[in-house]
Amino acid sequence: MISKINFACLVVIVLALFNQSVCLKQFDIKNVPNWLLTDITNENNIILQNISDNKYSYYNSETLQISDTKMVAMLNGLSDYSDDIIAQKLVVYDSMGQQTAQRVFSDVQQYYVSTLGTTNVKGEFLHVINYNSGIYISVYDEDLNITRNTERQLLDTFDEIAAYYEPIISVGKDMLYIMCNIGNYEDQYFNMVYVLDLSDTSTIRFVEKFVFTDYPANYFFSFNVQAFPDGSAISHFYATDSNGQPMLVQTKFNPLGQIESGYPININTPLVLGEFVEYWPWHSFLHENGELATFLATDLGNNLLIYTFDREGNQICAQLNDISGYNNLWYYYGVIGSQGWIYLADSIQLEGNFGLFDVNECRLDLESFVNTQIFAGVAGQLIDLVNQNVLAFEFGNMADQSMQLTYQARVYQIGTFSEGDMVEGEEDEEDMVEGEDVVEGEEDMLEGEELLGDLEGEDVIEGEELLEDSEGEGMLEGEELLGDLEGEDVIEGEGEGEDILEGEDIIEGEEDDFIEDRSEGEGEDEDIIDVEGEDIIDEGEEATEIN
Repeated sequence: MISKINFACLVVIVLALFNQSVCLKQFDIKNVPNWLLTDITNENNIILQNISDNKYSYYNSETLQISDTKMVAMLNGLSDYSDDIIAQKLVVYDSMGQQTAQRVFSDVQQYYVSTLGTTNVKGEFLHVINYNSGIYISVYDEDLNITRNTERQLLDTFDEIAAYYEPIISVGKDMLYIMCNIGNYEDQYFNMVYVLDLSDTSTIRFVEKFVFTDYPANYFFSFNVQAFPDGSAISHFYATDSNGQPMLVQTKFNPLGQIESGYPININTPLVLGEFVEYWPWHSFLHENGELATFLATDLGNNLLIYTFDREGNQICAQLNDISGYNNLWYYYGVIGSQGWIYLADSIQLEGNFGLFDVNECRLDLESFVNTQIFAGVAGQLIDLVNQNVLAFEFGNMADQSMQLTYQARVYQIGTFSEGDMVEGEEDEEDMVEGEDVVEGEEDMLEGEELLGDLEGEDVIEGEELLEDSEGEGMLEGEELLGDLEGEDVIEGEGEGEDILEGEDIIEGEEDDFIEDRSEGEGEDEDIIDVEGEDIIDEGEEATEIN
């Protein structure tokens, strides 16, 4: 009897230990010239005619993995060239590059910033917008149906706050953190963190909010919050101390969403920013081990900061990298395992370039960069857990936009992974890391794939005839290697937001308007103050299922 009891206890102990372990994936990311490209442009579904190169369209454009098999892209572009009307499109893609659902918002020109975030339910995501000087939340499933009865619901009342700006989202376990910049009626700006509880999957529960009034934050978009698998989080933001000196401020939250004793603290950073300037948001990405995270930040000059830290807030590395010749107003990046990738546009033509960076040394590999012949683009990542492939998506325009019916879309097979050793850690029931996109797919590559290599802009034709590449090696017709592409047409500085200034300047003609907008808070008295309240704002949207 005793032996049976002991055996049962041993089984329980072993199972408990097993449940506290995770299997880390071992990623093999290819050199960028060897990324395999497939054109997934859908000219039968013309909703956006292009990807807008307006600066604020980029603040409303990003991608997010939402399940093992799908990702969602938030894109902005002209719905009608003749009327110059910009619309926002949420579109779900699978690993085959097929669109499975979409939803269009016609009121995007009234947004200031919108962003995406995961929840604690696989296939579900948050769409958070700054609209009419308020923060509003919607929750969707992978078919773009509203969930949790939460659609365009106001997060909080205004009180003495004139306006909210720039939400950043991060989710760990059941805790949702939303960080934003706020402005009061005295033209002062501070950072705020909302903590919400997602444990009840039928709704969202407000927990707490923290306003850092001791730290004037006149460095717009220059903050970040990163949640970890146990529900704890760390935030960073650029601010000014009591002596008027700029600094990086770090705050640590425990798994219950409360600020830990002794925080906030000031930490050193090599980045130097100027006040009352819009920077690119500091989106962070959790590494595969769930213990480290990395964010990037620019000074709007030639410096790009890569910053990696652990869940205790310790700095792993922080280094400035020279990005001379590339657009410093917007860029996209991600972390796959412990490998970073980045998508930068050149500063003149806005042609996209993929490259790699080391997250453990915070070093950008400029020699890895390869141009894509796509202009004014948006990029994101997707990890295919079915076929153990790693994918990157790119959305943008041809050099001559008059030649396209709709925006250009591409998917790249950039690497693979295998299951590694078991290590101690939090069990991840969703089997996904925040910021990683995963998709369904076939093990074999798609018809019409392109191997992105040493091409000179030749047309892509579906089929299986062998072509000779620049080295005489055979490959399938319609495939390209992402290598030294030589674009035939270039854009001569068209559109807004293409005049890149040195130092801390922003787009010509926009700085004054921007500061005026921030100081003229509308101060409207909203009645609905809880995310469980009634829906607000007629969004004028159109929902469509794509077969």
